Amino acid sequence: MLSKLGPKTQSILRTQLAAVNKVQRILGWREIDLYVKKKGRVDRSGLPTLFDDREFVLAKAVTKVDGVKFYTTVTCVGGYLFSFESDTEVRRFAFRDDCEIEVLEFDSRYA
Repeated sequence: MLSKLGPKTQSILRTQLAAVNKVQRILGWREIDLYVKKKGRVDRSGLPTLFDDREFVLAKAVTKVDGVKFYTTVTCVGGYLFSFESDTEVRRFAFRDDCEIEVLEFDSRYA
């Protein structure tokens, strides 16, 4: 997905992802939320942010594996990459290297 985004956005998101130290998996990994915690609290201070600090959909993708197809929405909140929400439980597909992922749409403001 990152390759579809502009260089500045790619850099921001790579920095944000590198700082993630808590991943919360909900409902069979149907939703995966990303956090940066310091001293037991969510604290993303010092990290670069995207210019839109509202909640918005950054991208939508489809993943194909073992004849199964599922759709995922990538959401940002407060200028930070926050969640991946899929229409099915994705736990059984985690850590596989034979998945085919196609970005269907993305927020063109970040191209």
